[in-house]
Amino acid sequence: MRRKTVQTLAISATMIGVASMAIAASGEYEALMAWWMVILLLLPPVMWALDTPYVALKTICLIAFTGQFVTVPIFYMDRDSFSWGHLKPFGFNAMEAWPMLLKIALFLVFLVIFFKVLYSFKNLEYTLPRRSKKNHLSGTQPKLRSFFLENTHSLKPSRNAWIYVGLILLVTSVASGLNLWMFSQGISIVGVEPPQLPYRLSGILHYLTRYTIPLLLGYLFWKTKRGFLPMAVLMGYALILGLSSVSRSALAYVMLPVLLAAWYDKRWVLLTVAGLGLTIGFSLVTMARNFVYIVDNGKTGAVTDINILTIFTNIVWGPDSPLVQGDFLLRAFAGIFNRMDGFEIMVMSHFYDPYAVLEPVYLLLGMIWRQLAPIDNSLHSMEWQGSVPPDGFYSGGVLLSNVVILGNANLLWVIASAFVVASTLVLLEKSAHRVIASYGLPDLLASALIIFLTIIFFNETGGSSIFLVPMLILTVASWLPPLYRFNRL
Repeated sequence: MRRKTVQTLAISATMIGVASMAIAASGEYEALMAWWMVILLLLPPVMWALDTPYVALKTICLIAFTGQFVTVPIFYMDRDSFSWGHLKPFGFNAMEAWPMLLKIALFLVFLVIFFKVLYSFKNLEYTLPRRSKKNHLSGTQPKLRSFFLENTHSLKPSRNAWIYVGLILLVTSVASGLNLWMFSQGISIVGVEPPQLPYRLSGILHYLTRYTIPLLLGYLFWKTKRGFLPMAVLMGYALILGLSSVSRSALAYVMLPVLLAAWYDKRWVLLTVAGLGLTIGFSLVTMARNFVYIVDNGKTGAVTDINILTIFTNIVWGPDSPLVQGDFLLRAFAGIFNRMDGFEIMVMSHFYDPYAVLEPVYLLLGMIWRQLAPIDNSLHSMEWQGSVPPDGFYSGGVLLSNVVILGNANLLWVIASAFVVASTLVLLEKSAHRVIASYGLPDLLASALIIFLTIIFFNETGGSSIFLVPMLILTVASWLPPLYRFNRL
């Protein structure tokens, strides 16, 4: 085992030990036991996944582990903020976390097994290069960064990095103006029905600003020297996009390449600043809902004649500003991970009866494509929270919560869900690698595309068109000859 690997493990163990002692010193023994249950149950399958070359698998497993690792102790220690205790009788005993964490662990174990088996099928031409047994077991084993990005030569900044900084400034300037105009017209605001524009412009603009532009900006950022200037520009644009669409995921998608780059480059100060920016922005976008949304006869609308700058100043300098609260950063940090199926959502899912809404087999089909098994939102909301939200909003979790709900019927459904997820992501990964290789594009682009679409798959409960359409395009393109071959940009 390499010396740096030993040092990393030692540092991680020390930090966990110090945190454990701090939790114990505060008298939160149930939180401590539940937290260690997360480590003991979920860390082994995650480490198994990290020892494979599969980008999608590692992305899913890391999201699943990190979400529970961060939110379990916070949920236990902040028990007074759990507002659904009258419907979800969780007693904050450590052993009550066991059924939920067991389902997640079972899902991750079988996800790795199915991924390994399915990827071995030679159903597509492209296969990942096999690492030699010597490299796999000896001190030459690749670092964790290389697990996601196998060919690191494509990660170096461009020699003309200033050109890409200029392109970032150009793209964000144009996109910011477009986002502000879209907000004024009520286009791409979460939960609000957009105006009916000709040629499906509302949908085109939504996907362009929410997904295409963040992907483009991520690529441009990786070609720069990945310093503070382009990071600050992307952070500013992420806040504009998040506030104008009232979407926390849109904010996160823009900042994700910055966080990955800072982690890969070991620029810990940049990583800390970007992480704080994401944390604060996440909270600001959440608070913006109080200034944007209106509800009339059970239907959600938006106040769009207010300036985004006015919303920002009202949040930051208003009398109820969250920035002046002592535990603001902790709550905002936990909120980010709760958005990705944190432990509170696991508790909500654990007390969900799938038979009261839809048979488990239909819930499983919905993970492939929602239209295969449309769900009654009123029945779902009543089972989830005991009330029906306004039109345009959906109460519930995403991928892991569906796994826990299926497990409420039978643990065999957890294994079935692992097979569905593995099949979908194997197809995505093989198709993406083959398309990128056949067009002569950088390997970095394949990894970035897989990570991006896997995160969307996780956060969109599987079978939404936001994930399914790009995946189908990649699948079809992987079987067709390339229209043009680039020169390894």
